[in-house]
Amino acid sequence: MNSIELLHDIARRPLEQAQELRPALTAQALNAHPHHDNSIAWLLWHSAREIDEQLAGLSGEPTVWTAQGFAARFALDLDEHEMGFGHTGTDARGNPGQRSGPAPGTSARRRRGPADLPGDPERSRPR
Repeated sequence: MNSIELLHDIARRPLEQAQELRPALTAQALNAHPHHDNSIAWLLWHSAREIDEQLAGLSGEPTVWTAQGFAARFALDLDEHEMGFGHTGTDARGNPGQRSGPAPGTSARRRRGPADLPGDPERSRPR
């Protein structure tokens, strides 16, 4: 496995797990803040945004968050490149369906394959 393939694997696993869990989570469970400021919905959104920004930076393409209109649909009072660092419990509350939305688009970008990301083949080669 080369470094680009490793990055894809790192991005794939949490997104797949989130998609498997999503149907089983109620709106109440997604938005609960039992012992922390961040709800499950916020954590899914934050994780998807982080992966989206990283893959956009590596690929040179716009983020799924902006290119597919998620930023406009969510209408959060945030810069379009915001990923949630420093959000309060109030900031972290939101619509659970929307908060977990970017992951499928981010996952689709990741599935295109390691060859789609630019890189130096010599640096990517396993040693």
